[in-house]
Amino acid sequence: VDISPNSPYTNTGLSCTHSYSDADGDPDNSSYAWTVSNTQSGSGSSVGSNSSSLASSNYTRDQWVTCTVTANDGITNGTSDSDQVQILNSAPSVSGANITPSNPVNSTNSLTCNYSYSDIDSDGNSSVVTWYKNGSNVGNGNTYSGPYVGGDTLYCTVKANDGTVDGNTITANTVTVGNTAPTVSGVDISPNSPYTNTG
Repeated sequence: VDISPNSPYTNTGLSCTHSYSDADGDPDNSSYAWTVSNTQSGSGSSVGSNSSSLASSNYTRDQWVTCTVTANDGITNGTSDSDQVQILNSAPSVSGANITPSNPVNSTNSLTCNYSYSDIDSDGNSSVVTWYKNGSNVGNGNTYSGPYVGGDTLYCTVKANDGTVDGNTITANTVTVGNTAPTVSGVDISPNSPYTNTG
């Protein structure tokens, strides 16, 4: 008896195959029984039906799935044999990275790296955001507060992580810090009591 694939994930369907022999040459009428347990040696709960396949909706990450085949020639049962696999952790994924605001200036308080996270196992988001300014790594975190000045280029990368394994890595489009208009103050004309011939 063999379950395939032997390294399944939460969204992977399972198939159970077996070898059959009968001294009388009777046809194979063997039956299938599937069980799912939270531990390798647990008795497990019956799932699915008398079928050589099992849908992924019957189990979750880290559970143990067993397929037991009982030989039958249409008249009587023969021996039984089993195979067991553990459902592995699926890697998470991230997509759609972008920086807001997309047109920052020197006076912009902070930049935010936005993205979407998904995980088939519903694990929490432990993804890592890294910021780069003018090509150099300047820190981690969803936001970056500078310093930056006009002409600086910034982008962020996001590496998916579910607290256990890494997934894909994506990069947001680069933004360029715009020029900030200068200001003047304290304008004063002197002398403040001029005469006709005073420059």
